[in-house]
Amino acid sequence: MAGLLSLTSPGWTWPGLVHGFLGRHGGVSDPPYSSLNFSASNGDDPDYAKENWRIFKHAAGVHGTTVVTMSQVHGDRVLVADESSGKNAGEGDAIVTATPAVLLGILTADCVPVLIVEPERRIAAAVHAGWKGTLSGVLPKTIGVMRERFGARPGDLYFAVGPSIGPCCYEGSS
Repeated sequence: MAGLLSLTSPGWTWPGLVHGFLGRHGGVSDPPYSSLNFSASNGDDPDYAKENWRIFKHAAGVHGTTVVTMSQVHGDRVLVADESSGKNAGEGDAIVTATPAVLLGILTADCVPVLIVEPERRIAAAVHAGWKGTLSGVLPKTIGVMRERFGARPGDLYFAVGPSIGPCCYEGSS
């Protein structure tokens, strides 16, 4: 994604698949949201968040694509998205689609972003895996929705785990 700090998963070169994990640089938001912030719900200027989405779509070459996100709640609810979902599919922490024109988006800071793809059936999921959702089973529940709704075979799934906070910067309680 030209001009943006991004990580992609090696070997994920299936036709029509756009994927990656973005860094926080390359956008227009002012501190403390500097600079590629996509959410206006955290206090950032809504116009800046909108411009950051435009920058991303241009860099990724997905101008006419619908990006569907969700209101993440640190739980285990799995949503399904298609062309009728709009920009926000509702409250949840995982989102699944089998619609090629839909690009899934999740926002993370400390939590673990996980992408899941079943390339033969063109099924994709994006998971916001915080500690609460992980303990509640958000990943197996996502796989279950992929299997039950779209016929995904668990043995044909590919997973990419993105960057997150590390033990140096976060204390958890037992």
